[in-house]
Amino acid sequence: MKKIKISVIGSTGYAGKELVKILMNHQKVELVHLFSSSYARKNIAEIFPEFLNKLDKKLINFNLDVVSQYSDMVFTALPHTVSMDVIPELLKRSSIYRTPKYPDRMNPTFLGK
Repeated sequence: MKKIKISVIGSTGYAGKELVKILMNHQKVELVHLFSSSYARKNIAEIFPEFLNKLDKKLINFNLDVVSQYSDMVFTALPHTVSMDVIPELLKRSSIYRTPKYPDRMNPTFLGK
């Protein structure tokens, strides 16, 4: 089964952390990038011990090229004023052949069971 490659921008805020908890256990999801400007270069388990031995993923600074090249889907868990700047830039970098999806709601149920 092919997994959906997902990145989360703002993964260390409350909403982002909760989204990561949901997505990390989804059988159709591969978390490819977790972005955090505050905790870049740290492992997410260093910030949230509840991920220890469950998710081994380094947090990285947001990079438009990285997220648009390696993600099938991107969730933003950012303040609205920040998302308003980020999402248009992500859409500009989408290609006709590989168009990532950018949901504006934190509802991962659309991925199915």
